[in-house]
Amino acid sequence: MKIGFILTSGYMGGYQTQFIDLANLFSINYQTYLSICRQDYIDPMVKNRIKQTVEYTSIEEVIKKSDIIQIDSGFPKHSRKLLKKKWDMVVVWYCTTYRVPFFERIVNRYTPKNVLTCSDFVSQLLKIKNTKINMGVDTSFFKPMPDIKKKYDIMIIGRMRDVKNHKLFIDIANKGNFSFLTIGGTATWNTGHVNQIEHYVRENAKEGIDLVTGVIPNEKVPYYINQAKIALVVSKKEALGFNSIEPMSCGVPAICRDVGGVSEAVKDFPYLLVDFHAPPDDYVEKINRYLNDEKLRINVRKSVEDHFAIEKTFINLKSYYQKLYKEKNE
Repeated sequence: MKIGFILTSGYMGGYQTQFIDLANLFSINYQTYLSICRQDYIDPMVKNRIKQTVEYTSIEEVIKKSDIIQIDSGFPKHSRKLLKKKWDMVVVWYCTTYRVPFFERIVNRYTPKNVLTCSDFVSQLLKIKNTKINMGVDTSFFKPMPDIKKKYDIMIIGRMRDVKNHKLFIDIANKGNFSFLTIGGTATWNTGHVNQIEHYVRENAKEGIDLVTGVIPNEKVPYYINQAKIALVVSKKEALGFNSIEPMSCGVPAICRDVGGVSEAVKDFPYLLVDFHAPPDDYVEKINRYLNDEKLRINVRKSVEDHFAIEKTFINLKSYYQKLYKEKNE
């Protein structure tokens, strides 16, 4: 069984790293191919994440050589035409927070019958037949580092985009007089451009107290996460909430806005959820309550190991592919 992964874009983000990490895992025992559809901008860190055991090639070669082809839901309609010859062996993974208009009318034309979703929230949103497979994190990489000092009260991780709601994060930090850490920066960081959100965050950072890392190499992310006591997820939209799972895997509890599939990411800790419309004061109260809860740090780590380890994602995905391959070749 030969497996191909096709990403829509090469921007650095949880979705992209998930695909690449899974391709890397499959390449240990399977011939694996990977391509990126939109070539206008590919973050060097995304490209560098691909292991040499994965053949990075063109979309045409991925389609030609692969028995199973995994795509993401952002794949352009015009490019999907290339996949029609192997449509029955194409798998789409939806991690979205919205449904396009007239979804049911276009699903048979532009969406293969093999549909995966990353959360119950997305499964219910789509209203089409699907199989839920949780996305996962590398728990051997995102792990607690007891020797690292806790320097910051709260943190947020993710590209500086409006949807991540850094404005609310800063409001909470100011309201509670919390020191803060932000991991991530402007998506097009290597052009020298810094967007308005990053400017705003940096203007509000107190020298010697807060830290704005900007874009950093992936291997440094756990090091910084471990310097925080509490992670905040205050996004306007989330399909699952990788920005809560990665900190929790490092033993950093995540206090989350109740949006999209985030409640599933912290399903073992419903008391860490905050109402979607809650004011900053509600976050401040929870942060103060759990800021130094050592037992909670142990428990959130275990929860990720139980539900969101990438090895579990790999096993479930492998079983799905094998079943599809067997049915096709019987």
